[in-house]
Amino acid sequence: MPDRMREIPVPQWDPFLDQFSREHRAWLASIERAHPGAAPRVDAAERPLRSVETDAVRGIEIRFQGGNVRVEAPKTLRVDETGNLEIEDWSGERVRLRFRVASPPGALDGLAPAER
Repeated sequence: MPDRMREIPVPQWDPFLDQFSREHRAWLASIERAHPGAAPRVDAAERPLRSVETDAVRGIEIRFQGGNVRVEAPKTLRVDETGNLEIEDWSGERVRLRFRVASPPGALDGLAPAER
């Protein structure tokens, strides 16, 4: 069963992505792009996330250590309960930012198993 997606209203994109970037900085993430009717392709695989930023709603820049992925003309920004993002542009292409460890930030206690 897929995770439920919550849409973020456009006026909240900047503050949402600012907080999202702080909470997920350095998490290993992958980017998948899917055009309508086409198989998804991977643009980045398990790279440390630096930030996700808007450019006055003309674009969204996903920054990693060692490179960036840009989404032009974003129409919709969604987040699921595990913190994965989905950005849909006006052409219908969907860009998914998925984390290697898909746990909500509040569910992590900050301790590695060996530290318990």
